[in-house]
Amino acid sequence: MITATHRVTPRWRLYAIAVVLTVATLLIRIGMRPWDGGQPLLILFLFPIIISAYLGGLGPGLLATALSGILANYYLVPPIGQFGFATPVAFAHWVFQLLAGVLVSVLFNELEKAGVPYDGIS
Repeated sequence: MITATHRVTPRWRLYAIAVVLTVATLLIRIGMRPWDGGQPLLILFLFPIIISAYLGGLGPGLLATALSGILANYYLVPPIGQFGFATPVAFAHWVFQLLAGVLVSVLFNELEKAGVPYDGIS
């Protein structure tokens, strides 16, 4: 009989991964400014949200969602360098990005609770 050794990752590491991925995405996004055409491109933040929710479930997914919302609002959405929105469209893009992040996090949590097998770190 072959047995697999399953290592349990401490929960704090999953939250740290969410923070690191979200900050890395922000840095990549800021580096793209010369080519972005003035658009915030908030969809890029779905990558750290999805990865965080996949690996850690609801908590890390929601942390990545909240952190991406805060960072995007301050650093990417006009007026840049302060919290707020220059236009209703900018606010709508930001809200829908947050809603998508919450939805992804909740869905991965439901998969985990339902016992659907996936290769997330547990």
